[in-house]
Order: sequence, then C-alpha cells, then structure tokens
Amino acid sequence: MEDRALEVQRMLADRGQHRAPSVPDLLIAATAELLGLQVLHLDKNFDLIAEVTGQPMRRLDQAGAD
Repeated sequence: MEDRALEVQRMLADRGQHRAPSVPDLLIAATAELLGLQVLHLDKNFDLIAEVTGQPMRRLDQAGAD
C-alpha cells in the first residue's frame, strides 16, 4: 500500500500537483484502490488522486454530510 501511495505521489508530481494530497489522503486512496473500494469524500484532493489513478471516488454533498 505504501508503494502505491508513493507511486501516486510521483504521478501527481509529474503534473505539478504533488503538494496537494496529504500522506494520509494518499494512503487512504491506495488502500481503497487495492481493496477495490470506492472512496467517499469531502476533500478535493481525492479528486486529484482519482484523475491519475482512475479509481472510483465520490464527492459527498457537504449539506448532506451532517
């Protein structure tokens, strides 16, 4: 999982976006990807990760997140 998180960070760095997602964001995304799970989130950084990984992510509506 750590290897995939690092790989994704490198892919983002190639696009100049490596500073946006945090290490926990990258680890959560890598774990979900390896387990075949969709990430439900309120954090735009997961959308950046999905752009390079192609994994399923769904941004939740903040109004409905309470």
